Amino acid sequence: MDSGTKVKRRRPVGVTILAVVFLYIGCIGAVVIPIVSAAGRTMPFLAVLQMSLGKFIHAKPLLTFSSYALLVIWYLAYVLYAWIGFGLWGLKNPARQAVIAICGLSLLIGFLLLIWVHPLELALAILTFDAMQMGLIWWYMTWPGVRRAFGLEVEVAPD
Repeated sequence: MDSGTKVKRRRPVGVTILAVVFLYIGCIGAVVIPIVSAAGRTMPFLAVLQMSLGKFIHAKPLLTFSSYALLVIWYLAYVLYAWIGFGLWGLKNPARQAVIAICGLSLLIGFLLLIWVHPLELALAILTFDAMQMGLIWWYMTWPGVRRAFGLEVEVAPD
C-alpha cells in the first residue's frame, strides 16, 4: 500500500452517537451565547455568577470582570465541544483523546465533590452517577474496536 492510499474506516455506532451529542451541544451553545449576549440577555446569568462569586470577590470591577471572563470560558467550552464533535465524526484521534480527558476531569471533579457537597449522601449519589456515565464513556473510547476505528490498532487478518 503506498502512502497516498486512504483507508476507509467505519465509524462505530457509539462514536456516531457521541459525535452527534457533542456537535449538538457545541453548535447550539456556540450559536446561542453570542445571540443572547448581543441581545443583552446575559444579565440573569451574570447576576447568578456575581451572587456566587460575590462570596469570594468583594471589589465590584473585579467581580464584573470575573463574571465576563467566566462567560467567555463557557463560550470557549461550547466551541471545544463542537470541535470534538467534528473530530469524532471524522475519526480524528485528538478528539477521542479529548473525550477521554473530559471524562477524567469529570471523574476528578466528582471526587472533589465529596469534600464540598453536603450532605455526603448527595455527593455520593452525584459521584456514583458521574462515575457510571463517565467511566462507561472512558471504557468505550479505549476499547480496541474504537481504537481501531481511529487508526490506532492494525486489524490482523486471520491465517
